[in-house]
Amino acid sequence: MLGIIIALFGGVAAAASLIVNFKPDSKNLIDKLTPYQGIIGLVLLGWGVYSLIQLIRVLLHGYFDLMSVLTVALMLVVGFLLSFGLLSQFVFSKSPAALEKGEALRAKLSGFQGILGLVLIGLSIWALIRIL
Repeated sequence: MLGIIIALFGGVAAAASLIVNFKPDSKNLIDKLTPYQGIIGLVLLGWGVYSLIQLIRVLLHGYFDLMSVLTVALMLVVGFLLSFGLLSQFVFSKSPAALEKGEALRAKLSGFQGILGLVLIGLSIWALIRIL
């Protein structure tokens, strides 16, 4: 359940600009989330790594769930995009080559950030429905 909530917040943070375009009255709520975007991204990325390990364990036992695979992949990508500023400041700054590769990857993926965030929101809502 915690992972679903983390994914939902990450999706909202990633799709903030698209959400405000569709629903302008949500701007106040989105503005409260925006300063914490990097932290939300780090938590989402960390939870995505944890979920990936759990998913690999489940896949090794022969169980395959496409929604889980998609959710984990999106958690990792959106978490990376949201936390890139913090990652570049604390992790990538030690290696110029890593910073350059990270920036190139972020540049390729950043155009899809809003759509990936919306898909992550949808998958999170789907996971909540499946639990209930």
